[in-house]
Amino acid sequence: MTERRRGRVRRGVIVLAGLLAMSVPVRSEPVQVFADYTVSLAGVPVGYLNFATEIDGRDYRLEGKLQPSIFAGLFASIKGGADVSGRIADATFRAAVFSVAYSTGKKDQRIEIEFDDGNVTATRHKPAKRPKKGDWVPLKPADLRSVLDPMSGLMIPSGAKLCPRSLPIFDGDTRATLHLKPAGRRPFRTNGFSGDVVVCSIRFEPVAGYRKSSSAIAYLRKLKDMEVWFAENAAGGFHAPVYVHVQTEVGQVRVYATRFGN
Repeated sequence: MTERRRGRVRRGVIVLAGLLAMSVPVRSEPVQVFADYTVSLAGVPVGYLNFATEIDGRDYRLEGKLQPSIFAGLFASIKGGADVSGRIADATFRAAVFSVAYSTGKKDQRIEIEFDDGNVTATRHKPAKRPKKGDWVPLKPADLRSVLDPMSGLMIPSGAKLCPRSLPIFDGDTRATLHLKPAGRRPFRTNGFSGDVVVCSIRFEPVAGYRKSSSAIAYLRKLKDMEVWFAENAAGGFHAPVYVHVQTEVGQVRVYATRFGN
């Protein structure tokens, strides 16, 4: 596989991982919720995602891990972990601190973002990013206001609208908007859940923090068949993704829940 195609697959996997975050309503007692996912490419399992969410009153913390499978080297091997904490306000999960550390091949990277009521106040990269030149679309102050982190961006309490809606996501590099539209309902079964789920189509819109000539961005922008399926945890009182798919040039990337519940 060429490096260009690897880049498209990696960005697709990162986008999918950013879609898979658990959500729960405010409780008087601490609540823990867990979810496990398998990531496959062209039908071959290439990675495993594990999420653990803890909520104490209005405070929440979400931890996620991504581990490659034994087949990951055939495609795009990514491993790492992420952590986000914040407070629940106005039926929204507002991150205070988000951090992610991951490796692709021999490259290790870490990104930390600080928020204040949805506005980005600081972003740190390790190693430090070099200044961008050429056709880079720079981030403006307005691009970093009222945004969501890529982990808790889809934390949606029961009763809130799932789709249509637009989600302004900032991952430390790119500011993009995910536009969700209704696409029906379907049955879904996994460990801890069995029932109908809400299906939303996804349209990816880059806003800033990317190269205009990026083939990966151009590919995601023109895709029209991306979907996310939301399931409800009745006991916890929340909706969260249990299935996501994105078509790439080397096959369909699928992320599906193998466990969804406490």
